[in-house]
Amino acid sequence: MIQLDGLRAFAVLAVLLSHFGAPGNLVVRSLPWGTIGVRLFFVLSGFLITGILLRCRDQRSAGQASAGQLLGSFYTRRFLRIFPVYYAVLFAVTLVNIRPTRDLFVWFLTYTSNFHYAARGFQGPGSHFWSLAVEEQFYLVWPWLILFTPQRWLVRLNVAIITLGVGYRCLGVSLGWNVLAVQILPFGCLDSLGLGSLLALFTSGGRTWPLHAHRFASINFWCGLSVLASLALARGMAWGYKLEVALQDWGMAMVFVALVAWGARGMGGLAGKALGWRPLVYIGKISYGIYIYHGFMAVVGPRVFGFLGLRAFYQQFDGLVNTAMTILLASASWNFLEAPINRFKERFSYVGESGKPASGGHRPADSVVLKNI
Repeated sequence: MIQLDGLRAFAVLAVLLSHFGAPGNLVVRSLPWGTIGVRLFFVLSGFLITGILLRCRDQRSAGQASAGQLLGSFYTRRFLRIFPVYYAVLFAVTLVNIRPTRDLFVWFLTYTSNFHYAARGFQGPGSHFWSLAVEEQFYLVWPWLILFTPQRWLVRLNVAIITLGVGYRCLGVSLGWNVLAVQILPFGCLDSLGLGSLLALFTSGGRTWPLHAHRFASINFWCGLSVLASLALARGMAWGYKLEVALQDWGMAMVFVALVAWGARGMGGLAGKALGWRPLVYIGKISYGIYIYHGFMAVVGPRVFGFLGLRAFYQQFDGLVNTAMTILLASASWNFLEAPINRFKERFSYVGESGKPASGGHRPADSVVLKNI
C-alpha cells in the first residue's frame, strides 16, 4: 500500500499546480487540478479511515475493547495527527496578521470555514482550509455510524451517503444555489468520502483481494470515465455547466476509487513503479503539511524575498519558488513537529502490541500508510 502515498503526492501536487501554476499555461487551464486533488484526498480519507474503523468493530466484537475505548483512541489519534500543525499555522498567521485569517479566526478555529465560504465566497489565504473542515465534520459522525450500524446495513449505509452526496448537488443546482454552497458543504462531499468507504468494506473480510472489490473498482473506473466524457460533450450546451457542477465530482470520485483500489492492491508496470518512486512517496508522506502551508506562500514569499532584495527574482519565478518553499517547510514540519508528535499515537493503538488485528477478519491497512494519517 505504499503506492497510496504516491497517490497522495499526485493529489497535493495537483493542488499546487492549481494555485501556483501560471493562469495562462495550457496545462493549468486544461483540467480543474484543485478539484482533482481535493476529491482524490476525500476518496483516500474515506478508504483509510473506514478501514481503521472496521478493525475497531472487530476488536469490539471480539471483546478486546469497548466502543468508548475505541472512540477515545480514534479521536486522540486524529487530534495528534491533525490539530498540532493546523493550529500552529493558524495562530502564527493570525499573530502576524495575514488577512483575512484574523477576521475569520473563529471559523478556522472551529473547523467551520466551509460554511462561511459557502455564504460569502473564498477570501484569500486560508481558503484551502475548507476541505479540512469537511473532513473534520465527517470524522465527528462517521466513527459512530461505522461502529454501531449492524453489519448487514453497512453497505447500504455507504450507498445511501453516496446517493445523498450526488442528490444534494443535483438539488442545489436545480434550486439555483451558489456553486460553493453546492460543492463545499459537507453533504456535497459525501459521495467522494462514501465511495472510498465502500471500497474499504469491499477489501475487508480477511482476504487479500476479494473478487467483488476488483469488480467494484473496474465498474467505477469505466462509469466515472463515461460520466466525465459526457460532461465534456455537454459543456457547450445550456445545461452543461449545471450538469458539471452536479456530477463532475461524482465522476472523478468513481475514477479515483478505482485508482485507490489498484494502489492498495499494488499496481504493476510503469504506473506501479511511478507511484512507488521514492521522491513521490516522500511528497505523499508530507502531503498534509504541504497542503496546510501552501496557501500562505503567496503572502509569505513576497515578504521574504522583498526583505532579501530579491523581489524581481520572486516575481519572475513565483510559482516555482512558492512550490519549493512549501515543500521545504513541510519537510521541516514533518521532521521536527509532526513525526515526533506522531510517535505519541502509539500509546493509543487500535491493536495489541503484536500488531495483529482482532479475530473479526478485517485485514489491517499498511502500517506505513496508517501512521501518516
